[in-house]
Amino acid sequence: MSRLRSFAPVIGIATFFGLWELLVRVRHIGDYKLVKPSTALRTVFNSRSVFLREARPSVWAALVGFSIALSIAFVIGSLLAHSRVAERAVLPVALLIVVTPLFAYIQSVITWFGFGFRSLVVMVAIVCFPPFLFATVAGLRAIDPAAHELLRSVDASRWEVFRKLRVPSSLPYLFPAAKVSSGLALVGVTIGEPYAFIDHGLGLTIRRAAAAGIVAIPQLWGSIFVLGFIGSFAYLAISGVETVVRRWHNPSGANRNLS
Repeated sequence: MSRLRSFAPVIGIATFFGLWELLVRVRHIGDYKLVKPSTALRTVFNSRSVFLREARPSVWAALVGFSIALSIAFVIGSLLAHSRVAERAVLPVALLIVVTPLFAYIQSVITWFGFGFRSLVVMVAIVCFPPFLFATVAGLRAIDPAAHELLRSVDASRWEVFRKLRVPSSLPYLFPAAKVSSGLALVGVTIGEPYAFIDHGLGLTIRRAAAAGIVAIPQLWGSIFVLGFIGSFAYLAISGVETVVRRWHNPSGANRNLS
């Protein structure tokens, strides 16, 4: 059963692409309407050096922005977790970021940080920040009262409580937030690259292919597929780290479903 669960994402993706391919072929849908997965994959393979060149800066910007968002959100969330007043003052601001489209503040980011990589990283960090902040606050507060009382009974300091109890308790909240934010990071990169005047990137490739029209449909879908592969890899990588870390913190629950 555990082995089947490990292969479930692969089975799901293969089934999805298989049904997509079957639909396009059976319905005789033209590539200009909906490209076949086999066509997009063939385009990626034939132009793999080009897609690799375009993917590198996008992945790097997404990773840097993701890491910055996690770091800042964890620090701020740690402070909010100890103050209900601060939480009620700050979380609505984070909610405003969630509901405000990235397009609304792209120009302000560029005005402050200029064109280039730095602005792109800031855009990614902004869209990744709210999920991490909400997860940090909820996770640091989701502690076992009995364990908390035990640590207090042995005069554990607030730092010891934080390190030994609150941080492990936050992991089940932070890893799902990381999975969501990995996708948001790619969205931020894809939207932000054309506005930040980056030289290379998948977002630029998609914009150029869309502007070129029907002749560039395979390149357009090839770029989308590459983004999908990167997002899927990020999701699986985070899931793998989650499994290892949570088994390390809770050896007795190693065989439980960690999803």
